[in-house]
Amino acid sequence: MNEQVTNQKEWKPEPAKTFEVEFLNTKIEQVQKKMANFGFNFTRSGQEENGEVYFEGKRKDGTTIKIIIGKGENYKSPAELEREQTEE
Repeated sequence: MNEQVTNQKEWKPEPAKTFEVEFLNTKIEQVQKKMANFGFNFTRSGQEENGEVYFEGKRKDGTTIKIIIGKGENYKSPAELEREQTEE
């Protein structure tokens, strides 16, 4: 018997709570697509010692790319922004 649940809400992930989570977990797909547009295959990502995050890629000819993103002085995570909006 196939019963459909009609009141079920579509699952939505929680907003990222930190800079690192926002970029390494939620923006990675966008970065991979942009790298591919330039002919690079994504190879890895991570966090630098100073808190910056990076994404690396490589082309078939050996050319490499490294994108580094630093946290801005006034940065607010998506979770912080959402919390501020609900408090207004």
